[in-house]
Amino acid sequence: MVYGAGSGWSLAAWRAEARILSRKDSKKNRSYGILELSFPAYAYMNTADQLYSFLNRVDTAHVEGRVGDSEPLFARWLVDIIEGSFTDPFSEKKPDSTARGRAASLLGRLGSEEYRPLLLAAANGPFDESLAIGVIHGLSGLGCDPDGESVDAVTSLAKRSGVGRPAVHYAACDALLSLARFSSGDVRDRAVRAIVSFSADPWTEQVQKYAHKALETLLHQ
Repeated sequence: MVYGAGSGWSLAAWRAEARILSRKDSKKNRSYGILELSFPAYAYMNTADQLYSFLNRVDTAHVEGRVGDSEPLFARWLVDIIEGSFTDPFSEKKPDSTARGRAASLLGRLGSEEYRPLLLAAANGPFDESLAIGVIHGLSGLGCDPDGESVDAVTSLAKRSGVGRPAVHYAACDALLSLARFSSGDVRDRAVRAIVSFSADPWTEQVQKYAHKALETLLHQ
């Protein structure tokens, strides 16, 4: 008991353990992640910082190694651009395919495995050449492919592009080379086999030569 003087000649007393032993209601479990964070509407927007200047800002921050605690904000808006859910509040213009592709590439370069499902979802969506190239670069930027889904997505995008879009095929060869370097076991073997497939018909002669160079690079590591 804790005692203290009351009014007049009275003596007040409290049970000290009552407060110590009290319990607050437990909070519900929450999932934490970079993309779980939210921001006030257009917290990252102002009249001088429109779509492409934002992409340039992310690119520069990554190259200079100063993304830091800006990553959640960068990632959230990049995802909005990729999904086409972002609308410019000053012109009501949605991002074009070039912006979406560049955003996908930048998201992968930020390097978190948390972004992989989003890039895979974009790979499985309606085909667009610029977006496909960006997604391919983005998946390769994440490094290791733990289950082969990145290899499959890159290969699928190249096949869906047909034989007349060599830019997609060059990007696929580069990405498969990177995935082969940073993956192991069956996934690495699948990436190598995919590169080999680009070294033969039906791909163009230039793409076949590019694939051969990728294989030579891999063999001489």
